[in-house]
Amino acid sequence: MRSADATDRYDTPDTSVLSWAVELTGPLDSQALQRTLRVTLRNPPVGQPAMTRTLDLRHLPAAEQDDAVDRVRREESGALAGVAAEAPARTAVCVLAPDRHVLVVAAPGAWAPRRASVLRDLSRHYRGEPAAGGPGQPGVPPERPAGPGTPRSAEPGGDSGAEQVRRWAEAFKGAERLGLPAEHAGTNAGRTDTRIVTRPLAPDVSASLGPAAARLGVDEPALVQAAFAAWLHRHSGQRDLLFGTGPYRCDAGSPRADGPRGGAPLVVVPVRLALTASATPAQLADRCRNAVEEGAALASHAGTPSAAYRDAVGDLAPRAVVSVVPGHDKDPWVPGVAVTTRLPEYHDIGADLTLTVELGARDEVAGRSGPLLALAYRPGSLRPGLAELLLERFEQVLRQSSADPAGVRVGELSIVTARESALPEVARGPLRDYRRGTVPERFAEAAGRYGDRIAVADDHGGTLTYAELDRRTNALAAHLVAIGVRPEHRCAIVYERGVNAIVAVLATIKAGAAYLPVDPAMPVNRMEALFQDADVRTVLTHSRLAERLPGRAARVVALDLVGPDLPAGAGAGPRVPLSAANLAYVIPTSGSTGRPKAVMIEHAALTHFVDMVQDFFELSADDRIAQCAALWFDVSVFEIFAALLIGASVHIAGDDTKLTPGALQTVLRERRATVLMTTPSLLETLDPDGLPDLRVMSVGGEPFSAELTARWAPGRRFVNGYGPAEATVEVVAKVCAGTGQDDPPIGRPLANHSAYVLDERMCPVPVGVAGELYLGGAGLARGYLAQPGPTAAAFLPDPFGAAGGGRLYRTGDLVRRLPDGDLLYVGRTDRQVKVRGMRVELGEVEQAMCRHPEVSRACAVTVTTPAGDTEIVGYAEVRGGGAAADGIRAFTADWLPPYMVPGTLVVMDSLPANSSGKVDMAALSALPFPPARTVPGQPEAAPLPTATQKAVGEIVREVLRVEDAPVDEDLFALGGNSLQVLRILSRVQSAFGVTLTPQEFFEEPTVLGIAAAVDGRPAHA
Repeated sequence: MRSADATDRYDTPDTSVLSWAVELTGPLDSQALQRTLRVTLRNPPVGQPAMTRTLDLRHLPAAEQDDAVDRVRREESGALAGVAAEAPARTAVCVLAPDRHVLVVAAPGAWAPRRASVLRDLSRHYRGEPAAGGPGQPGVPPERPAGPGTPRSAEPGGDSGAEQVRRWAEAFKGAERLGLPAEHAGTNAGRTDTRIVTRPLAPDVSASLGPAAARLGVDEPALVQAAFAAWLHRHSGQRDLLFGTGPYRCDAGSPRADGPRGGAPLVVVPVRLALTASATPAQLADRCRNAVEEGAALASHAGTPSAAYRDAVGDLAPRAVVSVVPGHDKDPWVPGVAVTTRLPEYHDIGADLTLTVELGARDEVAGRSGPLLALAYRPGSLRPGLAELLLERFEQVLRQSSADPAGVRVGELSIVTARESALPEVARGPLRDYRRGTVPERFAEAAGRYGDRIAVADDHGGTLTYAELDRRTNALAAHLVAIGVRPEHRCAIVYERGVNAIVAVLATIKAGAAYLPVDPAMPVNRMEALFQDADVRTVLTHSRLAERLPGRAARVVALDLVGPDLPAGAGAGPRVPLSAANLAYVIPTSGSTGRPKAVMIEHAALTHFVDMVQDFFELSADDRIAQCAALWFDVSVFEIFAALLIGASVHIAGDDTKLTPGALQTVLRERRATVLMTTPSLLETLDPDGLPDLRVMSVGGEPFSAELTARWAPGRRFVNGYGPAEATVEVVAKVCAGTGQDDPPIGRPLANHSAYVLDERMCPVPVGVAGELYLGGAGLARGYLAQPGPTAAAFLPDPFGAAGGGRLYRTGDLVRRLPDGDLLYVGRTDRQVKVRGMRVELGEVEQAMCRHPEVSRACAVTVTTPAGDTEIVGYAEVRGGGAAADGIRAFTADWLPPYMVPGTLVVMDSLPANSSGKVDMAALSALPFPPARTVPGQPEAAPLPTATQKAVGEIVREVLRVEDAPVDEDLFALGGNSLQVLRILSRVQSAFGVTLTPQEFFEEPTVLGIAAAVDGRPAHA
């Protein structure tokens, strides 16, 4: 009779599924095998024999037989999913040939048997011998050798479920969800089927594994786990890894690999491992051993099955698991029948990826065979063919790790296999022979050819032909030269969008200087710092804006005052010694040190950019390019110069147009705009069907969905464009058809540019692996103005260029190259973010908050609002608790442009800190989205007397997420921004049938002011 200990082995309430397949070669009695399977493989709690079937696959070609066997394994496993503990085991005998059969077994996960033991019992029954468990009783597989050693902190079990959850939550506090080594993750929710690919481990790796482990004083599983951790790190780039290992039976004594402890749960032990590129495999192996012991010690505190462990750690449940099956010897099946592993033991515990390493299996005919690798994955996780490549990469990592475990560094482990190109050809864009030149030269050519055509038009009726624009800019350029402007000088343009702003830009360049666009609404403190860093000597502006300039601003040229005195018939522009190597413009970006950085772009880069986009977008002099971006946003460079240097026309949409619901759509339609470069946020306000002339679109600055592409792409050249200011607007692009299901990739490098995906040592990473994007080519900036340190850190020598002297710009963006060569954006290596298409260094936001005298520490994070926007949330640690959030936010607004000011500011007694005393970013990010803001110090809002005021108040409350705001409070003081203003006006239009102009809104931007404007206008006005 079977022992109670053996019965308990099958009695664990675990619903996971264990499966494997072996091939039997030789003469076999199929009917005898069927009887043996039914009798031997019982599930004692159910008391039913195994369900078995026979499938004749002899009619299929060999390759299709392999697929059919794997399909049968999935079917048998799928039938047990979720009910394995209460269901009989399932088997299938696949007949490949008269003397070749494949035995597929799917059993409850709680069995966790060694195939050798099961096969031994099957063999004895087949030969008519009693099984190991006694006459007529199913044999009990002996326990596998112990996995990790005795936990150092093991305690008796019996903790409550809540205590167990608390222990796990504490152990994995702040852990990062593992990024899988895949081009894209599919939707695997609810899926129980898997795919499995196998690969025999190369003999040289097999031979070196045992001696390497012995030299290190660890067992082979620890070295395999170390290689697995390195393999995950090299694919994901993550340094805080969370993966699983096992499965183990964990009790209060020790965790044992599939041991038979009565009632002990079968669990995959989550392992959290801190890893650096300088660590060695030897160090990792030791850490893995300790981490497994610690994880197993936690698992021993409660008799909880693996599903409950996954619930305990929530989203941090191991997505990738490594399972090491120790080597074993097996008795012969029957004389003349060889048994070989077809699919190794696979324990389906719900992970997306499970790597099984079966160490040194022995078959009865061929003798000792090398280890076998198998990768099981959920359909949708990996593209076709990637699983095989991942196994090959793992073998390569294991080879390097076992060859020199104490010498090689993790960062030096290559995962580029022999059949992968280290530097794919698609990393370089096509070569084109564009002529070098300057902006004045190119504009003179366009003006000479298209003098009578419209060059610039705004939404207030202002227009200039090419001849008129040439004359006006020549006159202003001569004036600038006369007052001392010279090449390489920087002239600030502090002007709203309009025809005069274009005149100022072009005249500055004709005078030989570089233009520096500045937002008139920029805080004076920030403007002064920017002028000082850029050594601004001349400011071009309007007289009404002059009073906003810093007190130490240099020479001020008020165009409305100077313009009438300039000669109307000026001929050729001033003779200026200008070359393609001179600066054309300097554009400010956010800086992590607390001061903005100014990117320097030369004429050669700018004229090359125009030639490049003219080819790529198929632009011509007949195009009408919409100018919607602010001058200080580098998209304006495309909008202005891609038109004026080829004879096309620029059509300006001012801020009032962009903020008036429906006005931008009207302007684009009436001006018959053909080209638009914009952000996804702005596109959401437009109707693609109402713009029949729009044929070319470049969208970027923010991620966008496949749905947006599907709406806009049909019938147009719709481009997902990517490019930092340091590479002249746009350098990587993808023409999107709008038929894909996934978010579009950013594409490939454009002409005369390169885009490399590199690791921390600037070595190429293979296809599908995340790495940092480095850009090279003709569009690279000179560097950052007056900041040699940041320039040297960001612009590095190009080690891949055919000719010496090339440079690469380190973008800080993480990308992954897809199999077709396109690049997919996946994140950042630092804390730079995009807010409404603008780059923001969160460190600069924190520096501004810390300037407040009562703020001791500050931290800024981004959140996604219920409306889908990216919003900055500031957390301020205040001395003495005296400063209010609104006061700190208002103070910050004196140093930062509006899009960088935190929309929500939270005052805290102390910021959460980690063990090293630094701000715990993970803890802040884990906080719930800040609740709707309240205005402190204000009495409770009085009931609004009119229906209009009530409706407007509700709109403002929902859009700005502000509770009980005073009805006479400026909405911008409450955290509003231009995009939210547009939403408020759009909802007012929908609610009342009234279209308010921005002027009406800005006259009194309060709830009462908006309500009064609505009541003063007839419906549909």
